Amino acid sequence: MNLLKVYILGSLVGIFSELIYKELTMDVHHCQKEFTPKCFLSMTVFNIYGYGLLLFYLFRRFFDKFNLFIQFLMLVFFISIFECVAGQISLEYNQRQTWKYFDGVVLCGGYVSIKTSILFALMFLVVKHFMFD
Repeated sequence: MNLLKVYILGSLVGIFSELIYKELTMDVHHCQKEFTPKCFLSMTVFNIYGYGLLLFYLFRRFFDKFNLFIQFLMLVFFISIFECVAGQISLEYNQRQTWKYFDGVVLCGGYVSIKTSILFALMFLVVKHFMFD
């Protein structure tokens, strides 16, 4: 699969998952709780989904060496680290916090939610199963 296609797929999945999350929970954690069309369209935060899927795609064979449960645990760990680092880079670049989690176990100044890392890990495993195997 072309790397650009993987990046675009990840970005689109991110956009749609954010919209679905917003509709299902009525919780908004992007743009300092100002989820307006202008904020949504101007945010660079959706790059994190594209880069995340791209990294996962590049390292997918490494994950294949482990059973599904270990893959899941490793993904939760790596996703949490990735979100923390990306959040700090985003803060430096945008000069404001572009997302912040408020519910559950929240780490890294609000950039990491264990609940969300678990959901992302499950999404990555589903995408891996249907798209990359």
